[in-house]
Formats: sequence, C-alpha cells, structure tokens
Amino acid sequence: MLPAFKFKTSFVVHNVASDGLISVDGLEIKSHPKSSNGSHMVSVTYRFATQGPPLDFFQHAKKIIERFLDVSSCNLALHGFDVREVLEEFDVEIENLKELLRARVHPPTRVSFSFRSWSKWTKDFVQASWDWSKKLESHKDAEILFRILRLLRQSILEDDEYDRLSKVWRGFNAFYNHLARNPRLSEIDKIRNFAKSLYSKNSDWLKKAIEENWTLLPKPTPLTSYLTNVLAEGNYESVMDCLINQDFKVRKGTNYSQDLAAAVSVKDMMVTLESALLCVYVERNKVMHGETISDEERGLLYVCAAFLQRIVAIGLNEFYFIPLQASQPSP
Repeated sequence: MLPAFKFKTSFVVHNVASDGLISVDGLEIKSHPKSSNGSHMVSVTYRFATQGPPLDFFQHAKKIIERFLDVSSCNLALHGFDVREVLEEFDVEIENLKELLRARVHPPTRVSFSFRSWSKWTKDFVQASWDWSKKLESHKDAEILFRILRLLRQSILEDDEYDRLSKVWRGFNAFYNHLARNPRLSEIDKIRNFAKSLYSKNSDWLKKAIEENWTLLPKPTPLTSYLTNVLAEGNYESVMDCLINQDFKVRKGTNYSQDLAAAVSVKDMMVTLESALLCVYVERNKVMHGETISDEERGLLYVCAAFLQRIVAIGLNEFYFIPLQASQPSP
C-alpha cells in the first residue's frame, strides 16, 4: 500500500494575540516569534492527510482554511468592528517528500498564496469557528452561504472604500435574492422583503445595531474607531444622520433619506432598517454606474459599507446560525 500524502498548511495572521498554544482538529496556533504588543501575530499550521493527491491539493487546503476564516470574520461584522488588514502569507507543502519519492510517487509542486484575516483567537473561538465551517458545509444552502461569508470577509479587510462597498453589496445582493419569495420582484422590493423578514425575527442583535446607529454621538466625539472618525470628520451625529443628510432618492422621486429621517424621529425600527438599506442601494448604484468617483465620497462609502456589513452578519446569524444551533440535539 502506498504511503499517504501528508500535507502541512501554514500561514500568519496579523493583529491576533494568542496566550499559549491552541490545538484544534489538526490546527495549531501559537504566537509568532515577531509578535509584540504593538504588532500582534500568530502562526497557524494545519495538517491533513489523503490516501492520494487531491485533484487540486492547493485548492483543497485553501478551501478548508478560507472557510474557517470566513466564519471567524463574520463575528467581527456581527459586533460592528472596523478592520483594515495587511496581506498574509499562505503556504502549503508536503512534509513526507522523501518517503513519497522512495515509493516512486511524484508529489505535486509546492505553491504559495496570499489572503487576509483578522480576529482575536482563543481556543473556544477557534473551535467554534472550525465547527461552524464544517457544519455549514453540509447545509443545503452551503454554496450561497460561503459566497456571502467570503464577500463579507473580503469587504471587511478591504482598504479601498469603493471595493469595500462593492464586495459587501455583492454578498448582500446574493443574500436578498436567495431569500426572495418571488424572484421576479424588483431589486427594491427584494430589499424591502429582506428587511421585513429580518425584522420579523425580533433579533436582539438587530435591535442593538439599529439603536447604536441612530444614537447621537457625544460632543466632543471620542475617536474610538475609524467609523467614529469618519462621522466626526463629516460632522454627522450618527450613522443614520449621515444617510439622512445625503438626500438619497431614486429617479421616480421616492426620497429614502426623508423616509429614514421620519422613521428615526419616531424610533420605528422596521422602517429605519428598510429605509437605511435603500439609502445604501442608491449609493451603490451611483458607485457602480460611475456617478461617484471623488475622494471626498470615501467617508460616505465607508459608512454605507460598515452599516451593511453588520446587517449581513446579523442576517446570517438570524436566518442560519441561530436556527442551526437550535436544531442541534442537547448534549
């Protein structure tokens, strides 16, 4: 019997601290030798074996790790965290090269790839993210779920505001199209349907997010995140105030900024969610159709993307993660 192919996948994640060695199902995570208080890093190794070389061993390994990172990054958006990250090195190699050569087996060529990630990892967090990535693989909606998660993570890590909004919108577009009861509905009606469906979940996560986004920032505004910095620079009192001040409307005359202002004034959470999403829709159209090209617009693009990232993450949580968790048998 020929020896198994023993693969080792290794990569580095910046801005992650690890208090000791974390070992989970073939994953080993430890502090990087160059990690410091000012620049945290972890080294990650994932080992797996196959009886024969996968059709594309690199894509096989990359898919496993990418899905783990996709799930872990969703947690950031769920809490509304701002993230800007640098490229990470990703590498896959065969550890038992000599053994395979002695058996006259020709191993595949070593390759490298770059991707990005961010999170604060503990053993429980890593285990949970790993378990969810495996659990979602068997879900009937796995393909669309991982597409949404991938675009969400790419958006979170994107340092260009145009690409940031574009990527999260593509994930959102896939999400609301998938949930649409009638695929022949207009884009606006599909977005309204998504908002109504999400609101009907009576989500504590959604309630918290909307309340945070319509709550006025204190004066002077403490710059605790990139988002608060953008709002302060634009002299906006909140995320919703930013969207209200853009006078977002469609050609037929519907003014979603006015609808949003009216909803916020009476604390109508359902209409606030719906109107805010439609405001982002108008901005997205301007970006995609080339009407918005000024650097002065980048702050607004960031606000739109940050709001939408959180809504997409909450939607994933309410439509998939929570129901899946509830369906699991009690230990």
